[in-house]
Amino acid sequence: WEYVKEEYSQKGVIQEGDVTSGYHCMTTSYLSDQLDRSLKNLGMECIDLMYLHNGVEGQIKDISKGAYVLSDADDPQAIIVATGSEVSLAIDAQRVLEAEGVLTRVVSMPSTDVFDRQDSDYREAVLPNGLPKVAVEAGVTDFWRKYVGIEGAVVGVDTFGESAPAAALYEHFGVTVQAVVNAVRAIKN
Repeated sequence: WEYVKEEYSQKGVIQEGDVTSGYHCMTTSYLSDQLDRSLKNLGMECIDLMYLHNGVEGQIKDISKGAYVLSDADDPQAIIVATGSEVSLAIDAQRVLEAEGVLTRVVSMPSTDVFDRQDSDYREAVLPNGLPKVAVEAGVTDFWRKYVGIEGAVVGVDTFGESAPAAALYEHFGVTVQAVVNAVRAIKN
């Protein structure tokens, strides 16, 4: 996987599980089989990620801005920020919350550095002040406080050294759809 990730990062793909990867998976034959297998091992299909963008003017271009609204609601009550393979957890949590009447926006943030360099109007349009935020990251959680604020929540992992299939590790560390749903419920109230 590290080889695939390195090759794709050299080609401008920022995160392996993000829509950018899905885009390259669908448009590039180079390593597409390996990337497709890797995403499927994480429970994702490249084509599923691409369908989220069909018919949405300019959204593919927004990927190059470091973060963008992947899936929105008419009047969101909270924002879920995710990157890489955690994007699928965010989308699934959004669906569960929507069924409960809780409308959320999902923001994919493949590059925090690039997002931070955008003008304040764009950053505010993607992550408006005043809306509670939850970040999902199968990594260190403190970093995400910058985006979710002190009142927000981060579903993630603050330890390292475990080895197992991704699905087993996510379950073990509580990086699950239910954990994201519970975090949104907690910060929304």
